[in-house]
Amino acid sequence: MIEAKTAGLEKGWFDTFKEKFNLDGLTEKVKTSKDKIIEVGIYLGLGFLVGFLLRRFSKFLIVLLLFIAAIILLDQFDIIKVAVNWNKVQEVFGIRVVQTVDGSLLSTYWAWVKTNFLVVFSFLIGFAIGLKVG
Repeated sequence: MIEAKTAGLEKGWFDTFKEKFNLDGLTEKVKTSKDKIIEVGIYLGLGFLVGFLLRRFSKFLIVLLLFIAAIILLDQFDIIKVAVNWNKVQEVFGIRVVQTVDGSLLSTYWAWVKTNFLVVFSFLIGFAIGLKVG
């Protein structure tokens, strides 16, 4: 009589928990996303470095930004010529290219952020930590 009652019982909460959080399935997902974890770590570190350096060396950074602005201005007036191979830069950093969206630059940027959400989010987290520590 007791066996009949236990045979008719449904799975307990522990069995349901074990099925939902299957350790083998989680390890398989981690193995397949190893490159993604490395990419997130790299951008987290870069964000931390940028935030830390921004906090520590903001005066030097302002001078550097003014220098870059002067280079861009000189390039606009064809006094000097600066060429950047953006395809190679995107390839080196593993950034996926977003198709051009009709509309403003902001909508194109937003499409890029949505495509590379994990990279942007990890960079922002690292940046915030770097600003706090620096």
